[in-house]
Amino acid sequence: MNGSVAIVGGGLAGMTAALRLLERGVHVTLIEATHRLGGKAGADQHGAGWDEHGWHLFPLWYLNIWHLADELEIRNHFVDRTRYAYMRPGAYPQTVYLENPFSWRTALHNIFNGVLPPPEALLYQYVLLDLMSQPVRVRARLDQVTVNGFARSRFYCTDSVVDQLEDTVSRASAIESYEMSAMTVRNVMRYWFKYHDPWFRVLNGDLQTRFIAPFENKLRALGCVIRTNCIVESVVTEGRKARALCIRAAGAEILETVPVDNLLVAVAAEDFRLLITPSLQAAAPTLGGLFYLRSRVMAGMTIRMKHRVSGIPAGHVNFTDTPYELSIIDVTELWGFDKTVLCVVCSDYTTLQAHSPEQGREILVAELQRYLPFLRGDNVEAIDFQPHVEHPLFANTAGAWPYRPKSQTELENLFVAGVYCQSAVDLTCMEGAVSTGLQAAEALRQRLGLEREISVLVPDVHPRAYLVLLKLLLLPVAIGALLWTKVRSLLGSRVSSTAQDGAKDRGAV
Repeated sequence: MNGSVAIVGGGLAGMTAALRLLERGVHVTLIEATHRLGGKAGADQHGAGWDEHGWHLFPLWYLNIWHLADELEIRNHFVDRTRYAYMRPGAYPQTVYLENPFSWRTALHNIFNGVLPPPEALLYQYVLLDLMSQPVRVRARLDQVTVNGFARSRFYCTDSVVDQLEDTVSRASAIESYEMSAMTVRNVMRYWFKYHDPWFRVLNGDLQTRFIAPFENKLRALGCVIRTNCIVESVVTEGRKARALCIRAAGAEILETVPVDNLLVAVAAEDFRLLITPSLQAAAPTLGGLFYLRSRVMAGMTIRMKHRVSGIPAGHVNFTDTPYELSIIDVTELWGFDKTVLCVVCSDYTTLQAHSPEQGREILVAELQRYLPFLRGDNVEAIDFQPHVEHPLFANTAGAWPYRPKSQTELENLFVAGVYCQSAVDLTCMEGAVSTGLQAAEALRQRLGLEREISVLVPDVHPRAYLVLLKLLLLPVAIGALLWTKVRSLLGSRVSSTAQDGAKDRGAV
């Protein structure tokens, strides 16, 4: 064996690091606090069905995910998707939809068939192009600016465009645009603009059986020691090294001290903070930056109907005009069910966190009934609601980058992985978890002096000159769209004023 490592956290980051180190002859012990691997990318079984943390997208720019899928021979588990639908209250089953918004072939459709009037739909696309074209030298400055602040600083942006940007950002990340780092959005948009056909993919089944289980089988085949239901209470340090872990089995009180040669922590930021004792922070001061990082709750729900419901729009459906940023996907055909099964995501659970799970579920179901009338009555067979209040998502807030840890800490044998770490992906997503796991594994490989570098794939982007040229060419069009919007607004105000004056005159008569 080429050394040993204890990896704390059995999510995608920890599993990925374990895989690459096992392949290089390192003895790996993977320690997970829950009963299963996968973390937020997994699913829990209830009866005959599986309930996910929330539905998941797999864009083409998830290069490390696709490389892993090929290794696990599960590429055929994914299905291409090219559109996103929007539904207003009371409009069921009518929707409007976006068709691959990063493709020139569908640009006219999206401008004239979206949720915004055509001129503002164009301005919405233009502000994203403007953001993507920003130079690398302003990276640090962009991290200090929210995406909302960036948009409002542009002379051509209207309130409706900013509101739509807020809706998009909060649905995708569970964080409001007035807190989201403009740097993060810039990076992700540039990746997506380069890799956009298809727009994204989805699994043809639940994550646990279609992705995590094959992954776990691979780890076990390579000799990985997996310990579930084991909670790490503390890290014992000595000088510049981590020496041991204090572990407690779930439901037990007795602590077990496990010596470690190398330690890789791949748990959520809020869980890592619980391990930071004064002695650990004194040995690794940069870990104190974890206390500056913030998180947001994204709730999930699985609704099983008693029968097959016809007319539900295919693919992902976003509901407009809801304070909870609700969206669904009907997985009935995709997962091979006879009865309708809906996966629901509540991207903004902020105002409901103080409610009991039962109260939160009741409020969200009532909200969903405004859009999906078939949820009324006794049509629902079962609802699995997961508020995830204790398992929030890392929020890419403006100004957070300097506080996010790198793979190697000041302790020579302590490494860190997770979506909150600094990485080229720079986003809370599965690709972010996998890429940071690779980064940490590579840092440990270097420490052990092993051969075969562990590569981290980084998506290409269009040259900035190309993006700037597009922005300049489209600037007159954007100005025209802005003027058209202002003229329509002015005419609308005059018509409204005239109508009000007429009403007053009739009232006087």
